Amino acid sequence: MYQLPLNITPRIPYTPDGFIIHEGVKTICDYCLNKTAIDSFRICVIYGEHLSGKTHLSIKLNDEFAKKGATPRLMDGISLDDFIMEQGLGAEYSNGTVIIIDNADSYLANLAPDRSGEFVNMVEALRRSKAALILLTGKQVSEFPIDAHVRSRLRPGEGFFISNPNEQEMYCLIDTISKQRGIKLTPKKINFIIKRIGRSIPSIVSALNTLLQKSKAGEDIDSFEALNYVISKQQGTIDPA
Repeated sequence: MYQLPLNITPRIPYTPDGFIIHEGVKTICDYCLNKTAIDSFRICVIYGEHLSGKTHLSIKLNDEFAKKGATPRLMDGISLDDFIMEQGLGAEYSNGTVIIIDNADSYLANLAPDRSGEFVNMVEALRRSKAALILLTGKQVSEFPIDAHVRSRLRPGEGFFISNPNEQEMYCLIDTISKQRGIKLTPKKINFIIKRIGRSIPSIVSALNTLLQKSKAGEDIDSFEALNYVISKQQGTIDPA
């Protein structure tokens, strides 16, 4: 039976080595890896827009902390509730523990005031243990419906934003991200794309995800004309007709 191709981008298997520390995350990485878990409590709330590479960054940080001899624990925000319950009220953490929460939105957006004490207790346990907490989120702290107790714990970690790479990094980023998706691009095509998209990770990822979807649907993406059409359509610069 014939099936219409679904417009779904398959989940990409991220690896630490596949993450490029570009200009937009260099300061974040330097702070997290050199200022956290060194005999004093640290909290870091990293904000990044959709498709900015938060999940991949969390995997990279987890790997780098492990290499430094720390004890990282990477989890999704959906799992944080269970983790806190498992640890219990008397939780203790070893010095060098780094809790990394990707997609922290899913936890903070649903943290009712009558349950805020669980999160506060975890933060205070990490503080006593001189451990570290890193949260990656697509919303800023002010956007969450959290109470003053939670907000006061997060506030010292605010101010970290995933920003854009510099112009010289665009080629390497497009080359790497396209290979992660199984797309082979010649140097000419990479430069062709650079001239037609915004200088940001979301722009790169959106364009390459569109190319991947079109390729899996059997559409031509090999010619420059087809490549230009697909990218222009994704960027919303032409009438899709």
